[in-house]
Amino acid sequence: MSLYTGNTLFPTANIPNGIASQMDDKPKNRMIYLDVTPARTPFKKLTSPNTVVPLQDNLVNPLISKDIIYENIKPVFAILRLIGVLPITRPKPAVNQFQIASPSMVYSVVLYVSLVSYVLYLSLHKVQILRTTGAEGKFEEAVIEYLFTVYLFPMIAVPILWYETRKIAAVLNSWVEFEIAYKQMSGRSLPVKLYNKALAIAIIIPILSTTSVIVTHITMVHFKLMQIVPYIFLEILTYILGGYWYLLCESLSFSANILAEDFQQALRHIGPAGKVAEYRALWLRLSKIARDTGIANCYTFTFLMATMVTYLVVLLQFQISIPDENQNQLENGEESIANITSTVTEAMTTTTTATTILTTLAKKKKKH
Repeated sequence: MSLYTGNTLFPTANIPNGIASQMDDKPKNRMIYLDVTPARTPFKKLTSPNTVVPLQDNLVNPLISKDIIYENIKPVFAILRLIGVLPITRPKPAVNQFQIASPSMVYSVVLYVSLVSYVLYLSLHKVQILRTTGAEGKFEEAVIEYLFTVYLFPMIAVPILWYETRKIAAVLNSWVEFEIAYKQMSGRSLPVKLYNKALAIAIIIPILSTTSVIVTHITMVHFKLMQIVPYIFLEILTYILGGYWYLLCESLSFSANILAEDFQQALRHIGPAGKVAEYRALWLRLSKIARDTGIANCYTFTFLMATMVTYLVVLLQFQISIPDENQNQLENGEESIANITSTVTEAMTTTTTATTILTTLAKKKKKH
């Protein structure tokens, strides 16, 4: 193999060993790509009045005006705030606070004090239900008169919810931070669709609760109309809290599934290692929200469960202590049959004795 020693392009430079000397002059450094987020360009306020302000890029600097989780559960939150059990203050969208001197707290206290005063007034006048039947009327009268006091126990859950409102507001703010972090990473809003369920719960539960109490009022004798107000309040409170807890769990479940699906798609397209770290950070943030959700509502739902168990124990105690109507009728029937049998036996014995005496006297007369 022959090497070219001539250089037509650069006649003044020789080609040692057939390698151009310019090749040795190449820079030795190489471009290295690091997985580091570049610094953002500082935003400078434009001073000219004629300058056209560009549209803000929500992908780079997202601003969520309405927190998605709160907006999805908003109908149920509206019912809870209307009955005065969740005095959350929202000075602006995506900001949830609890302030003792806020108008919502004052409204909740006034409503609760009025309701408690009304209940105490009703407690002075016992519920009187009289039925024409015997044992059944006594049983229902005793149960309802006793349960009227026991049924007021969930009223204590309202101050407990006030105590936990600060923690619930912190959980809602954590959801806002999670939504912003998710939008920064994925470029889209958190696709949670629970508004229709929340709206159905907020409409159906008050209607069914009010209807059930009114039906109870109609079917019972001497039950005054003014006594159904605390029953309606407690029915709505108990069931709407169940719907509220269901929606919180559904929000956590939806978010976890969405995060898992996005992470699987990210693994199919090999990207920078920082993406895995971002998904891990989001997952840890969601786990913290799930833990804080349980802590923020633990006292309220523990008290409600204890109240339900108390109702069950009281009903079982009344069922055991008060005899059954059929059993009383059977016992009375057996006693009546025994009395009739003894009467008939005594009558037959008396008749037999009289017949024997008359026969003996007739025989003596024949002998004489």
